[in-house]
Amino acid sequence: MNSYEKLILDSVDSGIVILDEELTVFEWNGWLEMVTGVSKKEAMLKKLYEIVHLEEEKRTALKRNIKASLRLNIMTFMPPSTHGYLIKAELKNLFSSFYKTMQQEVKIIPLDIEKKIVSVHINDQTAVMESRKMLEIYNQNLEAKIIEETAKRVDTERALIQQSKMALMGDMIGAIAHQWRQPLNALGLYVQDVPQAYKAGEINNQYIDKFKTEAMNIVQSMSRTIDDFRNFFAPNKVKQTFCVEDALQDTLRIVSIQMNNYFIDINFEGNERHYITGYKNELEQVFLNLLSNAKDALLEKKHANMFISIKTIENGNNIEIVFEDSAGGISDGIIERVFEPYFTTKEQGKGTGIGLYMSKEIIERHLHGKISVSNGEHGAVFLIELPIFSK
Repeated sequence: MNSYEKLILDSVDSGIVILDEELTVFEWNGWLEMVTGVSKKEAMLKKLYEIVHLEEEKRTALKRNIKASLRLNIMTFMPPSTHGYLIKAELKNLFSSFYKTMQQEVKIIPLDIEKKIVSVHINDQTAVMESRKMLEIYNQNLEAKIIEETAKRVDTERALIQQSKMALMGDMIGAIAHQWRQPLNALGLYVQDVPQAYKAGEINNQYIDKFKTEAMNIVQSMSRTIDDFRNFFAPNKVKQTFCVEDALQDTLRIVSIQMNNYFIDINFEGNERHYITGYKNELEQVFLNLLSNAKDALLEKKHANMFISIKTIENGNNIEIVFEDSAGGISDGIIERVFEPYFTTKEQGKGTGIGLYMSKEIIERHLHGKISVSNGEHGAVFLIELPIFSK
């Protein structure tokens, strides 16, 4: 037997002993070495009954089975009446450290009829059943562990998303302050005009109707700002199919006046309507993160022509959302790291480093899309690709 055949023999997960009809051992594989404690060197060229005690009657039965296999030249399974004599009785003590109850399948395979050599295969069915049982238990435990760890990951992601939202709180409050300043000033002017109009005798039904209409428009505008703010910070509960362009418009409505006050122009090109499935306010959070980062970069550079352009483009089964600013771009040394958790280029206390990281998580894990960054002609270009909802 060559080395390759011996390697295969030793790698088999069952006992194999090669005998002649006089029960001389020619091969004793690694499985038998492990289970019996008898090495191949100790077993070679000995009689099987010198290694393991076999009564005369059982030796005769084994020889009879070997001769039958050689005569018929076919694989022979040991009949139930003699099935246990090789293992269950004499070898039981050798296996007992592994299993208390043995259920063996023993088969004899002729190898060389002229030399009267056979291979005896011992498949321990108890071991197989125990292994299957252990594997089943392991798989059940693994499945439970996967479910548990997945639930933990989801909870962690949700917490990080909320943390990211809280990190935007300052920008959101600033945006609301800008959103409210102008309507509050206008409402104050209307209120101050009432006494003057009364003294001048200008208060009539027409004046009152106009005052009521203008004042209510201002109040409703401020109320919408509060609704936008509340919806943005509300935890996501139910997935929905929504329009990407609507989500963009909702986000721009929050920041537009603030951007105007900073002399930052926002150019939005998106006349069509594209629908996706997911959590709308999570996508709005991504938009707000990108707008906030672009605003900070523009204010740091303070160019004369500060702008943020946004485009939505249908590309096959995807919608591409492109954000580009005029802040000059991101340096080559850090552009590949901008999506890493807790990585920030802002001064200490001004950035958490989780905004773009969570944006990537939301886009790729929650919305099954892609987000990437590159440097364009005027500045940083963030590209979001999302699968379009199909009915």
